[in-house]
Amino acid sequence: MFRVSRTLVRAGCRFFGTSKPVGSALQREYFAHRQNNSSETWIKVGAGVGVFGVGYYFFNLEPVPYTGRKHMIDMSRSSELSMGEKTFKQMLEKYKGRILHPDHPLSRRVRSVGERIARAANISDFKWEFIVVDSPQVNAFCLPGGKIVFYTGLLNRLQSDENFIASVMGHEVAHAVASRLMWVFST
Repeated sequence: MFRVSRTLVRAGCRFFGTSKPVGSALQREYFAHRQNNSSETWIKVGAGVGVFGVGYYFFNLEPVPYTGRKHMIDMSRSSELSMGEKTFKQMLEKYKGRILHPDHPLSRRVRSVGERIARAANISDFKWEFIVVDSPQVNAFCLPGGKIVFYTGLLNRLQSDENFIASVMGHEVAHAVASRLMWVFST
């Protein structure tokens, strides 16, 4: 329970305008009133934050091209594209010396398949780029704005078959078109 010190009782007397200590009845009533107001305030603050959050969510819903499904993205398209460019430049620096030359047969095959799929995606504000990194890693990924990276480990596993490359490329292009990475950053 709540203990009342003499100093607090004297202060309470002055606060309530009495000359003698009134004991804890009046003080309990005062503190109970303050506590109830405090709870009400927190409830109001919580409700306000909830309403703001729901409004923010619905305000930032965007439709996914081709599917019509909606998801929340709280980053503008220009920010997404500039982030993709910046990250792509960092990635090029990281893999410097391990990126296959554009005339390498694997690079040409990946670029050829990628350009055909990108044309079908019909996204005009993307600057599609397709590169191959010499690495045993079995992976491919996309960055915002249409930057797609394949690793030679994946191409070796796929035996450089255009149909297999096309299936992985279609998957990565779909991520780029659906702004999947921005959705991940937004959640």
